[in-house]
Amino acid sequence: MVQSFAPYVLGTVAAKIWLVQIANIEFFGWLFKKNVFIYATVVWYFIAFLYFCIRPAEKIYLGGKLAKAIKAKK
Repeated sequence: MVQSFAPYVLGTVAAKIWLVQIANIEFFGWLFKKNVFIYATVVWYFIAFLYFCIRPAEKIYLGGKLAKAIKAKK
């Protein structure tokens, strides 16, 4: 994720940790080279997008107050 915002975090501790130290650890380095984190983030965003498009909208129950207020105005 730090790779996506590299110009903004340049010179910070987060950039030093993620772009230098963790990227050079053998296991995490392989994941960074294959862009696994970026693909996982894009997939996660897509799944969340589908979920929020498909799920029904929340309905707020006002205890019948809204229906009574509408009838009273007519």
